[in-house]
Amino acid sequence: MLTQHPAWCIMRKEVREALRDRKTLVIMLALPLVLYPLLFLAVGQATQIQRERLDREALEIAVSGEFESTGVMEHLEAIDATSWVRVDDAENAVKQGRVSAGVAFSKGFSRELSGGQQSAVHVYYDGADERSQVAEQRLAEGLQAFAEQIREERLKGPGVTPAYVEPMAVERENVAPPVRQGGWLLGQILPMLVSFLMIGAAFYPAVDLTAGEKERGTLQTLLTAPVSSLTLVVGKFGAVLVLSVLSGLANLASVALVALSMPVPEAFANDVSFAIAPLNGVLIFICMILLGMMFGGVMMAVAVTAKGFKDAQNFLTPLYLLCVFPLVLSGVPGITLSLATAAVPVLNIALAMKALLLGDMHTGLLSVVIVSTLVWTALGLVLAARLFTMEAALIGDAGLSVIFRRRPVLSRLHPVPTVGEAVTLIGLIFMGLFYASVWLHGQPLLLQIHLTQWGLLGLPTVVLVLGLRLDVRQTLVLRSPGFMGLASGCLIGAGTWYAASLLAQALAGDVLPMPGPQLQALVDEIVQLQKP
Repeated sequence: MLTQHPAWCIMRKEVREALRDRKTLVIMLALPLVLYPLLFLAVGQATQIQRERLDREALEIAVSGEFESTGVMEHLEAIDATSWVRVDDAENAVKQGRVSAGVAFSKGFSRELSGGQQSAVHVYYDGADERSQVAEQRLAEGLQAFAEQIREERLKGPGVTPAYVEPMAVERENVAPPVRQGGWLLGQILPMLVSFLMIGAAFYPAVDLTAGEKERGTLQTLLTAPVSSLTLVVGKFGAVLVLSVLSGLANLASVALVALSMPVPEAFANDVSFAIAPLNGVLIFICMILLGMMFGGVMMAVAVTAKGFKDAQNFLTPLYLLCVFPLVLSGVPGITLSLATAAVPVLNIALAMKALLLGDMHTGLLSVVIVSTLVWTALGLVLAARLFTMEAALIGDAGLSVIFRRRPVLSRLHPVPTVGEAVTLIGLIFMGLFYASVWLHGQPLLLQIHLTQWGLLGLPTVVLVLGLRLDVRQTLVLRSPGFMGLASGCLIGAGTWYAASLLAQALAGDVLPMPGPQLQALVDEIVQLQKP
């Protein structure tokens, strides 16, 4: 009989205990199947009832100006559930809230219409009031009907035909097959939905199997087993992955059942098909597993540093927000899967799912997505395994600081900042550059350069070096420049930065295009400063 690997035994144990917990089953599997239909039906029904109530509600619209002899009121008064009030100033009537909307006809409105000219009509409404928006829609329909009548009367003149007024008949035809059109629509929703579901699905098991066990006092018992920390982490990671995929599938199935129960509008029934090829469906499921792997590994590494469930939730909230940014970026028009984006975590999988739904996936790019995601997952597992060997992380209350814990200064011959300290400094500098750019915009170029270089880049670095008592020479790499250094400095001063910016613009053109007009404006301003 073959002996089972310890990691497999740990995974089976964790999964079995989780599935035996009735509360876990209800939260992960049963609740989504009931909650999503109830949520969609309740919101949809409430929205429909409110929309019908607004459509039937009697609204008042103010009218001002010269319009008596035009016949426009015949079209406006034909609108249902609408009453009209004659006022001197329709705009003030709307601002004061006395009416839902207002229309003001310009002086000489009747004379300009009868003379075949164009006359101005001002419509006033409150865009923050739903009733005012409904009143504006009713008003627009009435004015459009009156304008159509005037147009038809003018076309009855001698030698005037509809073709004279509209010289071109533009016909639009969508050449995308129904399956591709449906894939594009799904690509706008499904990748982000799946990613959010997997983040939520991996959250609970990752916290429960690390910080939850620390809080219950069962993790210390497990640590006495004669297995390595990496084996322990891999076993728990396997349990997190299985539970997150099961929960994610349950959530996704519930959303899919609700979506399938909703009727497709007749206007799109023949042009849109939501059929997904079997192979693409399998690859999308693999992308879903990759998301669970990456989120599970990183969340475990962060949650193990917490001393309890509540602290783990606080620690994972910034990580959750950090994962949201690539998802939002995946919806930006023009960003597609390429060699550059295929290595960006979360963003690569979202773009890969969009490409699979469209049927445009390239095998090489998908391989890069899989490999890069496995690398990020492995880094998370290695970090978690390292933390499982640290007593301060497992039974202490050091929190996230244990990840960036420094060795004593005296143990190092030339103290330099750790990776965690350097990353923190870069984050603070980036935050300062972001918020300062709002104030610096429009300021003189020389002021922008000096404040950025000395205030936002140099000052935080000096504070870090002095505050942590680091070795200045080693930290800032202060040494006499060699020939290559002097030559590079001369080239940069002579304008190599401009060639580098053009190269960067060419390389980033397919991912995040650099603003050409702004770059040219900066170059022109620098040229002006260099003139005597």
